[in-house]
Amino acid sequence: MYIGTRHSSAGLSRLRDHLFQVSSGTKSKLEEVRNIVRAGAQVGVTLILVKPESLRLAVEEELLQANSRYIGQLPWNKRGVVARRKRLAFPKA
Repeated sequence: MYIGTRHSSAGLSRLRDHLFQVSSGTKSKLEEVRNIVRAGAQVGVTLILVKPESLRLAVEEELLQANSRYIGQLPWNKRGVVARRKRLAFPKA
């Protein structure tokens, strides 16, 4: 999973830059995406429209914190996540 922020007007172009083309201005994950798809994984995209847009950063911050508590979560996110040394092992079912 990757969580990214962008104003709604630029969201799709940001997604394209990250996943479908290699751009000098963005750290594209195109090769990583290709590798996991070749290995049989599926890729999905979920977009969340936040209104008013002024709340967008707060929603992102909450999503990052809630989804980075465990080792292996959000490997592509670098900012706003729980520090790797503080992450927990997944609880046993």
